[in-house]
Amino acid sequence: MSVILQCTGLARHFGGVFAVNGVDLAVREGTIHSVIGPNGAGKSTFFNLISGEILPSSGTVTFDGTDITGTPPHRMPHLGISRCFQRTNVFPDLTIHDNVWAALFARMNKGPADYLKRRNAFPDIEEKTAQIIREVGLAHKTTALARTLSHGQSRMLEVAVSLAGLPRLLLLDEPTQGLAPEATVEMTHLIRSLAGRYTILLIEHKMNIVMEISDTVSVLSLGRMIEEGPPAQIRTSQRVQDAYLGRDTA
Repeated sequence: MSVILQCTGLARHFGGVFAVNGVDLAVREGTIHSVIGPNGAGKSTFFNLISGEILPSSGTVTFDGTDITGTPPHRMPHLGISRCFQRTNVFPDLTIHDNVWAALFARMNKGPADYLKRRNAFPDIEEKTAQIIREVGLAHKTTALARTLSHGQSRMLEVAVSLAGLPRLLLLDEPTQGLAPEATVEMTHLIRSLAGRYTILLIEHKMNIVMEISDTVSVLSLGRMIEEGPPAQIRTSQRVQDAYLGRDTA
């Protein structure tokens, strides 16, 4: 499989402290690639560097052969990158349908004159909206306002809105955080179902999920990449165990 996302020597320091320090990462197209590490390892900063939320102190981010280092977040969907944040990021007073529809409308580059047309003038968007809502398991709630959803349903809607960006790369930042066990299972099944059609870069604290669905796992500790490989390798790695126990991994 070809590499779709390449990070080379990526670093970010705040004052004299490195949150991310010289990280190299290669994500293969169509795979689920998880990034794990103890609290304070630099995972969220690393994601922020990839998605353009913050600028790197040094290093590069390459997507599909193009240097996208420092590209602002609002441009990322147009490149084929969508991100789900830890916080729910949808319009609470719009329905599930309208949240997804609006994201698709924006992504499909409709011109200014199209804003004056009726919604039924865009059957392609309507069809894709329905497809995405079915895909995330919310077809039975399509007319519900986002603010009336459970936390688990809100997270599913967040994924749906990200999929409406028509991404090639989906960045998922702790998608099961705060979810009840049943909703966690549903989210895990959804992520697994997306594999192959999308490339997924995942931050996740629940190790059973990481080991179950990942093709490759990268481990950060104190801003450095200390281990990378298939789940079986990570599960038995002494360096990874030491990192989670707070031992020196240098």
